[in-house]
Amino acid sequence: MQFSRAMALVIGLLIFQVPSVRSQRIEFDTRAQSEDKGGGYWAGWEPVQGRLVFRRDVADPSLPAVKVLDVSGKTLALYPLRDFPGASYIDIWDAKGAPSGDVIISAILGYGPRKKGPVPLKSLLLTYDSTGTLRKVWEVDPYHHHLVAVDSQGNVFAFGDARDSSHDYPLLIKYSSQGDVVKKFLPANLFSSKDSVVRGGEPRMFIKGDKLFLYVAATQELFTFSLDGVLLSRTWLGAAYQRIVELNGGGSIRAFEFSADLYGNIVAEVRIYPKDNGQPQTLALAKFAPDGSLKGLQARPAGSSRGEFLGLTTADQPVYLQQSERGSLFVDLDKHYELP
Repeated sequence: MQFSRAMALVIGLLIFQVPSVRSQRIEFDTRAQSEDKGGGYWAGWEPVQGRLVFRRDVADPSLPAVKVLDVSGKTLALYPLRDFPGASYIDIWDAKGAPSGDVIISAILGYGPRKKGPVPLKSLLLTYDSTGTLRKVWEVDPYHHHLVAVDSQGNVFAFGDARDSSHDYPLLIKYSSQGDVVKKFLPANLFSSKDSVVRGGEPRMFIKGDKLFLYVAATQELFTFSLDGVLLSRTWLGAAYQRIVELNGGGSIRAFEFSADLYGNIVAEVRIYPKDNGQPQTLALAKFAPDGSLKGLQARPAGSSRGEFLGLTTADQPVYLQQSERGSLFVDLDKHYELP
């Protein structure tokens, strides 16, 4: 999800947790950010560290490219373009929380005007600590990592493509906390549509417990790996998607955020498009069994105050983004929402 500067959209995060004695919330005023030259943010939820991570592309080193909000109310702003003199812009492809308050960023640095022909590029993984200091720089060329996930030991899993005309390269790479390559897996030639596996649709990757989950939108498949890179399951969700469309009289469907619960079920937000373009779209939360079958579906009621689903907490509590009338981004620990 991107925060639009033109709309000056203010979003709130609602976390379903055990209600507290008094209202608890953290606030982040987005009005100033909606007006700066850097444009809007994409947002993601980091369940292990309990942090909301904002990211955006910037061409001005005075603007933050990443902002991190944690449940204690602390805001961490990162300015990676400052750390690379001579670079003209930085594209932040993903940013995730890591142990000890670190933040791992997958980025492309451009050395020249973005829209005036090819310029030298660097493909990097960056580690910033909790003070906002750049601690590690890993040059990962010829790979371009679109998604990252970090386990409890600080190992980094990166999903993306590479500059390799043979298409015989790994889509997933596991790096140690020091940046050494531990394992390469999920070869691109496993798929017939090699060019679109990474760039097709909206792939998602996350860690829950001792497993790595990767959703390949281009093939509507969910891959589950051990943290050692062993493939545990490969599940096609296409039949369940078709069932959702049939139940709602829709024409097509698109899945967004994904998470896994403690029982191995997958929870995702889906958008159901009607057959008639003049009819409204429907947002719903879907639950899929480990075998890929549809286990539950909960459409969002008309006029519902729920916002965009971001995932589940470590205790299987749903996390939502929601609009606020006060002009601030806030974390409300008292809200309670049911799963399908």
